[in-house]
Amino acid sequence: MKDIVFRNDKPENHSGYLLWQITNMRQKLLNNALKKIELTYPQFIILSGIQWLNTNTELVNQVKLIHFTKMDKSVVSSVLKSLEKRGLVIRQVDPLDTRAKTLQLSAEGLSQMKNALAIVKGIDDVFFDESKFDIQQFNSTIIELIKENSD
Repeated sequence: MKDIVFRNDKPENHSGYLLWQITNMRQKLLNNALKKIELTYPQFIILSGIQWLNTNTELVNQVKLIHFTKMDKSVVSSVLKSLEKRGLVIRQVDPLDTRAKTLQLSAEGLSQMKNALAIVKGIDDVFFDESKFDIQQFNSTIIELIKENSD
């Protein structure tokens, strides 16, 4: 006899599953578009995170970047290594903590980030079309969930 686990249930009743699906759909669109400029979406997030933090704080290091992006420590480390190898990110010893390294974008990294930002914005303008739903309410809800579930 079959064990019926999902009797009278539907995937569309599960917010986490729906969030997983929409995140994957958006990330696939973004990765396909960013492939043209030889970036992945996580690479873009790290490049833009470094630029954002450098614009708004004094020194950026890997710990601050991890906290800002909410990405896994090992993923950030791996992506940073590949971006540094490509000459897009510059790591230097932090003058305040010689165990840490500061992060900044090279001129080429800044150029790549700006190109990627235009691509991502174009996709998001269509994906999150404000004529389809209340984007301000959507963003407020997401921000609240992030705050409630952050470390």
